[in-house]
Amino acid sequence: MKDDNDVSTLAGSAAGGELDDPATLVGLREWAWGHGRTDVLGRLNARGAALDFVAEPSIYRLLRLGEVLPVSPRSHWVESAVGELSLGSADPSALEALARNLAPWLALLRWQLVADLEEMVVASSAASTTSSTAPHAQRDR
Repeated sequence: MKDDNDVSTLAGSAAGGELDDPATLVGLREWAWGHGRTDVLGRLNARGAALDFVAEPSIYRLLRLGEVLPVSPRSHWVESAVGELSLGSADPSALEALARNLAPWLALLRWQLVADLEEMVVASSAASTTSSTAPHAQRDR
């Protein structure tokens, strides 16, 4: 039976496995960089930092996550919790509790990144269609 509180299951359950493929993530990062989409880059950075923190809740990984916040979709409670735990000597159990509670926010990031992937595919298709029809348009003149 699946545990609904399992962070890795919840964080990885949304919309297939596209975001589990490193080549897809590199492609999305390159597309975002080339199109000035800092929002997409921020989501990629935040998701990576959050997944690292969930895998190994440490103060170092918490501080790294804090460096890439805020990000859209924005969750003030995530920013608040990261900020609060970063200020003091965070108890390991508090770090682990935050790691478990990041699952809903990670799911939101995942959904947004899937939408970003879809936008990249549509934009790439439109660009290739435009470039493939451009020579024909010039020939018809």
